[in-house]
Amino acid sequence: MVFNFYKYLKDFEEQVISVGVQHEVMGQMERISVRDGKLASHKFGVVMHSVPLASDLAFVVDYYGLMKKSAGFSAQLEEAQRFFRGKQIKSLQALVVHFAAIRLEVIAELAPTLVIDFPVFKQTVLTVRGFSKERMQ
Repeated sequence: MVFNFYKYLKDFEEQVISVGVQHEVMGQMERISVRDGKLASHKFGVVMHSVPLASDLAFVVDYYGLMKKSAGFSAQLEEAQRFFRGKQIKSLQALVVHFAAIRLEVIAELAPTLVIDFPVFKQTVLTVRGFSKERMQ
């Protein structure tokens, strides 16, 4: 069976990250810039943003410096912009899930079927990000 990165990314974000945030087993509150960082326009950002984070929950996933915002975060930003009409909003307090901190035990608990392909997924994310094994040696 061939590994489908985009399908796994969608499933991982829906079944592990969104559910983990909903059950409060992952994430911490941090102040997050509302603007996309430099990585969003690079290949890594294009690849990771090709699958939208459609959760209604307001959170952000930190993929090695790329902050991928959920639809709920965008809705929270729109609400804040309506409330503070005429004022520039630079950052919001939001729940942040750091991809590098997600443990296999948590994945096994939330979505057991995704455990087997997680190492391949993580290595693909690292490679697209620019952290290849050859460069580390």
